[in-house]
Amino acid sequence: MQEFASLTDIEAPNITCPPDMDNIPTEPGQSYARVKWQLPVPTDNSNEALRLDGLRPPQKLDVGKTLITYKVTDSSGLSRSCTFSIHVKGTH
Repeated sequence: MQEFASLTDIEAPNITCPPDMDNIPTEPGQSYARVKWQLPVPTDNSNEALRLDGLRPPQKLDVGKTLITYKVTDSSGLSRSCTFSIHVKGTH
């Protein structure tokens, strides 16, 4: 009878955020912009489900720079995160 060793997942999943977004114009006459972006698509060496935490687009963002962070976690509890920025500029 052959015994199989149990496998332990020691590799955190991968995640790549979208590139920084600069010079996003505000809505006409407002101090905010409704901003859309692509969600990161995480990958892992296991074929198990991954949990992605972070803001879901679109979002209403005020003038200024906002950092958006995503964290991906696999079924073993290993995680990795990424951050990108969105810069909303006022149109005066």
